[in-house]
Amino acid sequence: MALTAPERTLLFCIGSGTDRRRAGVMSEIVTALGVTGLLVRDTFSWLALTNDGRAALWVLLQKLRAALLISRLGELSRIVSSKADIRNELS
Repeated sequence: MALTAPERTLLFCIGSGTDRRRAGVMSEIVTALGVTGLLVRDTFSWLALTNDGRAALWVLLQKLRAALLISRLGELSRIVSSKADIRNELS
């Protein structure tokens, strides 16, 4: 199941304890994720991730981690090639 950007934002908010309203997530998104079984309201009526919700958040975090790693590798590649260009010019 592909999550929309607001749904992903809500997972991050609940997982990090961030106020979803300050992040601009509307109550319709809360209802939608509740229907899909990714979140519930706890005994204090706070939003909480279900096991499936935690698994979905974990996958999102792993994808983010991979994207950041690829980005860093690209930066390192550019640094290495520019150093090689400088060495070639000095030779």
